[in-house]
Amino acid sequence: MNQLLTLALMLWLLSSASGFARGPYEEFRIGNWVGGLYTSDSNNGFSHCAAYTTYNSQIALFVSITVDSSWYLGFHKEDWAFVPNKQIDLVLSFDGGAPVRVRAFPLNSNTAKVEMPVNSALINAFMEAQMMNAYSGTNIYAFSLEGTKPLLQKLAECLVKHRPKNQGSVAQADGQTPSRRQSNSTPMPQRAAPEQEAPPQVNGQADSESERERQKLISEAGAQHAKCLHSQMRQIVPYSNESAETLAQVVITKCEDAEKKFISLGMALFNASRAEVEKIVGQALEKQKKKMVADIVSFRAELNKAIMSQPKSDENSDSQHKKGDSGI
Repeated sequence: MNQLLTLALMLWLLSSASGFARGPYEEFRIGNWVGGLYTSDSNNGFSHCAAYTTYNSQIALFVSITVDSSWYLGFHKEDWAFVPNKQIDLVLSFDGGAPVRVRAFPLNSNTAKVEMPVNSALINAFMEAQMMNAYSGTNIYAFSLEGTKPLLQKLAECLVKHRPKNQGSVAQADGQTPSRRQSNSTPMPQRAAPEQEAPPQVNGQADSESERERQKLISEAGAQHAKCLHSQMRQIVPYSNESAETLAQVVITKCEDAEKKFISLGMALFNASRAEVEKIVGQALEKQKKKMVADIVSFRAELNKAIMSQPKSDENSDSQHKKGDSGI
């Protein structure tokens, strides 16, 4: 697998509103799919379960299920150039069947996601089909879907196992919830999925361990960078009247050392050039900067609201008290 693409996939799969998520933990492989669970860097709690695979076209396909049981299908390619906030009309066809029209939402310039509503024609077709074609404008992309049924089952089981108990039941691809099944049943259609052969590995167990170690190191470096951003926000924002945009840039600049460490580690672990890794990190930071600007504006609004809600009678009483003191 292209190691630079792996890094790009991680930054998309692992990124969260508060910085970087950590993972994958309890990594699993089904056919050409690689998946696992991810935790939030902000509270170290469960974030989502996800898996990805790549194709010879250098397109990566993602599937994820979030803590609220929402399913998503994601697409990534380095040379795509999506317009921010502009939805993408797609037509998907499974095994040559009737077309399914969907809208994809750009996450950055080269990554987009499609929601797969539970029990929809989309998710059921994705689960059962062997081949998917995607049409966008004059472009046609073909994807082999081998192993998607056991993959979705594995991701649902991952969510059931790790999601906090107070989050409710998992929405199943067949519309059922665990409460409507036997307690020991799996959260997917009851037909048994065929056993998957173990995927070939270049260096056997050692190769798998090396990949896990790379992911662990880059995730830890990302978490340290996110921790620096959070710390600088707390130290700077409450005591400055600069614009939110300026403060967000100052915070990012203050954490340049952690950013450089992340970039250097990415270059070493994934055999990529500095320019390539800087581009990927820059896209992630741009998203984080927008989040920081929004947080700063919200913080100031709440602060002003609290100040304005202070009773005016206290000020009048204090003023009268001072006048009395001066007359003695």
